[in-house]
Amino acid sequence: MKRMSIVLSIVSMLFIGCQSSTPYKSAMREGHKFGFKNKKVSDGLYRVTFKGNEHTTRAQAETYMTYRAAELAKNQGYKYFEFVKRTDKKVLDFDANYAASSFDYPYVNGWSTIGQYRYPYYTSGFSWSYNPQLISVDTNERYTAIGYVRMHKKSENSSQDLLRADQVIVALQDNMKFHGNKRNVH
Repeated sequence: MKRMSIVLSIVSMLFIGCQSSTPYKSAMREGHKFGFKNKKVSDGLYRVTFKGNEHTTRAQAETYMTYRAAELAKNQGYKYFEFVKRTDKKVLDFDANYAASSFDYPYVNGWSTIGQYRYPYYTSGFSWSYNPQLISVDTNERYTAIGYVRMHKKSENSSQDLLRADQVIVALQDNMKFHGNKRNVH
């Protein structure tokens, strides 16, 4: 009995883990669908994105994208960064749920000495159809945060839009859910 409860606990933890928001991780490797990506557009200008699953909120996607921008600036030797353009994208997925229905076969009518009879004709040559019934439609929302980030070595002309990379990392670190409970430096 104790062994069964342990197995059920592990299975339920795995199930709950499958239904959690996307952790902060790289999606730049093949086969990784969710997480952050960055691409160098020109010297000091990067496109940074974070794509979340259906359990990731818009705010989480924005936070993770901002954290990645700060982390990227620091890793590239820049002290400051600013968002030239910042947006997010909402994607709706629709899943239709159907109930199985019976097959509709053409019927053959005939006469015998007893009277009229009717039976389904199952052999090839006659068309038949399957009529599933729509039960419900589930919608899933997924958010992708996108930012074009310009990196700066020093605080030029004291622009208020400049963010200090190390301060952003410290400020957002407690809000991060890292993949495998460890920081992901890429």
